[in-house]
Amino acid sequence: MGTGLSLDALRAGDGGEWEKAYPLLWEVAWRTVGKVCPHATPTEKEEMAAAALNGEKKVVSQITNPTQASFVQAQTFEDILNLTAAVVRNTTVDGIRKSVTRSDETNQARVADLFVEASNPTDQIEQTERESLLCGAISQLKDNYREVIEDFYYSELGTEEISRKRGRPKGTICVELTRARAELKKILNSGSQ
Repeated sequence: MGTGLSLDALRAGDGGEWEKAYPLLWEVAWRTVGKVCPHATPTEKEEMAAAALNGEKKVVSQITNPTQASFVQAQTFEDILNLTAAVVRNTTVDGIRKSVTRSDETNQARVADLFVEASNPTDQIEQTERESLLCGAISQLKDNYREVIEDFYYSELGTEEISRKRGRPKGTICVELTRARAELKKILNSGSQ
C-alpha cells in the first residue's frame, strides 16, 4: 500500500508534502508507543511519540538531513515509516536500558538482550515479549515512581522540569527516581528467577 509521498520532496522541505506526511508519521509513532508501553496514558504516549519524531537526531531531522545509514539508504516513504517504528520503539526504551544495571554478568546480558534489534520474525516476537516484560515491570511501580521514570526516560525531562510538572520539590523527585530505579531492578530480577 503506497502513500504516493515523495521522499525527495520531503528531504527538499516541500511544505505540502510534509502536511501529508506528518500525520502518517504521527500515526506510526503513536501506535508503536502503544505497543511498547501499553500502560502509558494518552498524554504520555503523545509526549513519547513527539520526542521520537521531533527530538534531536530523531525521525524528522533524519528525513530532512539524513546522517544515520538506515535513513540515508531509505528509498521510499514506506521505508521511512518502517524506520519510524524502530526509532520510536528504541527511543521509548533506551533510557530505561541505560538506567537498569545488574550486579552480575548474567543479569547484565539479560537486560542488554531486552533491547537488541530483532533481525528475524522469531527474534521480533522475543523482542516484543521482552519489551512487554519491561513495560509490565514499569506498570507495577507505585504511581509516583512510574511517573518520574516515564518523565525522566521517555519524555527526557530533567529533574527540575519534572519537579515543576508534578508540583513536588526537586529533592523529592531525585529520591523518587532513585527509589523507582531500585524497585524496577527488584521487579525485573524477581521475574528472571
